[in-house]
Amino acid sequence: MKKFLLTLVTVFVLVSMISVDSADARKKGGQAAAWNHQVCLDVGAQIPEDDSGLETGYGIAFTYYYRLSNSFFFSASLGYQSFGLEDIQGYDLSDYSITIMPITLGVRYNFTTSGLQPYLGAEIGFFVLDGTGNDIDIDSRTEFGIIPKVGIRYPLNPGLDLDVNLKYNVIMPEGSDDNMTHIGINVGVAYTIQR
Repeated sequence: MKKFLLTLVTVFVLVSMISVDSADARKKGGQAAAWNHQVCLDVGAQIPEDDSGLETGYGIAFTYYYRLSNSFFFSASLGYQSFGLEDIQGYDLSDYSITIMPITLGVRYNFTTSGLQPYLGAEIGFFVLDGTGNDIDIDSRTEFGIIPKVGIRYPLNPGLDLDVNLKYNVIMPEGSDDNMTHIGINVGVAYTIQR
């Protein structure tokens, strides 16, 4: 029930933001930016925040953006994150690893649309968790999660932007009150498909 309410509240807030952004652009007589489609590739360190026993890992994400209004974007993202495991009570777990594959939909709001562009965003979706090590395959499982994020975009050339962001990954395992959390510090490039 909590997940359903969280999803409902998120949709309500996002629809409200789109309406406000569209109304502001009409009031100001603003022009929409020149592009509608963009892809972004980010890589970065993934730093566990909880007591999950995960070591700092790495991640990569491919994201497609579609412009909904001048400052508001829809996104679809596929990521891959890999973590080692910390040794527990004298057991050497250096050969074990956990991978997480976030598959999310989201939104992003840019505070400006030229020059240095700070933004806020959120993603919601499923995280596929899998583990391997010492000839043991841990059954994969799929969990629900959210990713609030903040970032900055900076145009490098026409159609090419530098993207730096901080993502707070919150994975909500079924049947558990404890969330798995980690922070992604990412850098990447965004390429405009259509101008």
